[in-house]
This record gives sequence, C-alpha cells and structure tokens, in this order.
Amino acid sequence: MGPSDLSPTRTFCPPIRGTSCRRATQLEVDLSGFPNVAAHFKRMQERPSVKKLLAYEKGSE
Repeated sequence: MGPSDLSPTRTFCPPIRGTSCRRATQLEVDLSGFPNVAAHFKRMQERPSVKKLLAYEKGSE
C-alpha cells in the first residue's frame, strides 16, 4: 500500500503502528530498543487529528 492509496502523503499503516505503540505503552512495554518505532509514535502523537482523538477520549472536547 503506497501513499496514493489514501492520500498523496499518508498511508493506512502509520495509524495501525501508532495504535499498536499506544497499546504497548499502556501495557508498559519497553520500546527503548526500537528507536525508530518510538520516533514514529512521537510523530503520531503530534498530529492534530491524534490530539483531537485523545482529547475526545478523555471527554475534554
């Protein structure tokens, strides 16, 4: 699946990886051995759409 499948710049895979990383941190899995995964998760958390979703989940929207 490439960028053109969903948009010119995004694919379906990053949200799946982001969700997996979020679950891993909730379960206290140590991701320090995977710096690229940790960097991806950090970038995902900085996206406005992700911030909006997290705020919604907390009931603060």
